[in-house]
Amino acid sequence: MASDSGIIDKNDVMLICRMASTGRPPDGKIYIYNDKATKGLSLRAQGSKASWVVKHGGSDSSITIAYAHPETELRYMSALSKVQELASVIRMMLETGDKDIVKDFLSAYHMRRVEIEKSKGKDNNLARSLLPEFKSNKVAEAAALASEIADNVWSFGRCVTEAITVKSAPNAANKISIRGKTKRDMELTFNRPAFAEVLKKKVTEVTKRDIEAVRDDVFKTVGKGPSSAMKVVAYTKSVLGYCAGYASQSGLSDVDHWWELLKNPYQIEARERQPSIKDIVKTLVLAERYLDQSLPGRVFGDAGVGHGALAALWWIVLTAQRVDAGLSLRPFNVVEDQERPGSGWLLAGWDGVEMKAGKSFVLPIPARAWSFIEQFRQQGKNIKDSDWAFPSDKKAGVHVSQSGVYRILYRLAGKDALVQPKRRKEGARRYTVPARGGRCDLLEENGIQWWSGHDVRRTLGAEMTNRRMPGGASAILAHEVNDDSRLKFSETARKRLDFQKERAAKITAVAYGAESQFIELKSLAMTEWTNAVLDEYDRQAGRNVIPFVEAAE
Repeated sequence: MASDSGIIDKNDVMLICRMASTGRPPDGKIYIYNDKATKGLSLRAQGSKASWVVKHGGSDSSITIAYAHPETELRYMSALSKVQELASVIRMMLETGDKDIVKDFLSAYHMRRVEIEKSKGKDNNLARSLLPEFKSNKVAEAAALASEIADNVWSFGRCVTEAITVKSAPNAANKISIRGKTKRDMELTFNRPAFAEVLKKKVTEVTKRDIEAVRDDVFKTVGKGPSSAMKVVAYTKSVLGYCAGYASQSGLSDVDHWWELLKNPYQIEARERQPSIKDIVKTLVLAERYLDQSLPGRVFGDAGVGHGALAALWWIVLTAQRVDAGLSLRPFNVVEDQERPGSGWLLAGWDGVEMKAGKSFVLPIPARAWSFIEQFRQQGKNIKDSDWAFPSDKKAGVHVSQSGVYRILYRLAGKDALVQPKRRKEGARRYTVPARGGRCDLLEENGIQWWSGHDVRRTLGAEMTNRRMPGGASAILAHEVNDDSRLKFSETARKRLDFQKERAAKITAVAYGAESQFIELKSLAMTEWTNAVLDEYDRQAGRNVIPFVEAAE
């Protein structure tokens, strides 16, 4: 079996139909072309037929929805756009889990479509005309969604899916492209319960009032600030703007752009927290205490802090990088500085796709700082088999998450849930989770103000200003290289034996190249900053000056 993937066009369809007509697909009896433009859709050449197949979930959840060859098939469809639209609706129906009813729906749909084509008429209510043939409310809902096929109008949910897919594609135009974090953020926003009913509507029927209602619902129910509600407005504008400008088949090309009038009645208050180095270190020393014992009031006796998560938190503090980018570091992107061999200096490199500014970035790491982090990192549960520099202790194959790092601070402050629900395996004995007592805010009791990873960046700026080198902070926190492709790599290159050597050379070249990363200034600033933090750690941990406060038994 051979396979390929891409955005299918008419030429691809003709090529695969030719394979079916000759019965000679390459490299095997089956040739599969996966359509990147339509999730779950593929065109398969097998024997003398070329079939359109929609897959959802496992291999058991796939179904042939139409044929591209031969033309004598009842379910033959020549219009690529219609096939893609049908595929999107069928995938929605497959998600309901009732495959047999989907087959009945397809049969009725194709019979009615053939009737319409023979009469050369146009029926804009084709899907709705199928409703009397089905008694299941579930299928009736799915068939209603299918009305977009005949009306040439996408649902709002389809607009969201298409916009995110195209905008996050590697070859997306710069003015519409989004990065990985933004993609995840958009998916989270549109998956909120407040959007559930709006996603089902035809996009031409969605109103300004609908989105404002979602915005206000999210403001009341999500988070402590207006950020999530403000994203509702921003991402709705982004999706509808894309569909109106780049996807006329959505039905928005000739519609009044009402979404441009959407506004937020909220604003995010500027944060001014600037924890002292003393308080930052005091927090981390406090966290270290619970690597081998449970936090006060916990009933299961598990260690309160994981080695991998603590290593990640120390990394964020010592590098002052944004948490999401800082933790997405690959182990092969931490290399010896080849311009300073034997000095212990390392270079950490990030590809532009991982950075907020979308530009490659290299940061020099002093030997003392990396050695200190290593003592925690090497004790992480998944360090030996990980593809990440800071692998999660909880789940193999992923890196420590932003929430994983902040969970250390939340747990120390006693802000985590009183009872963490445990998933019960099927057939397992039922048990009642014991009530937890003695919860306390260890940060407050040790005189520490609440702080976050982003606040460390302000502390760095203040520290560098006090040391009369404010440019050092700017160099550490900014991203200067304009070419965002400089540190990209392919999986093929990565499999080569000399990949690590080539990687080290490339990161060093970016660090010292013509597009200056101010590596000397960064090195001076990183030395000053990390020494200030680690000297304070030595003072506190060595002299045991922290008045640890235990919760009452």
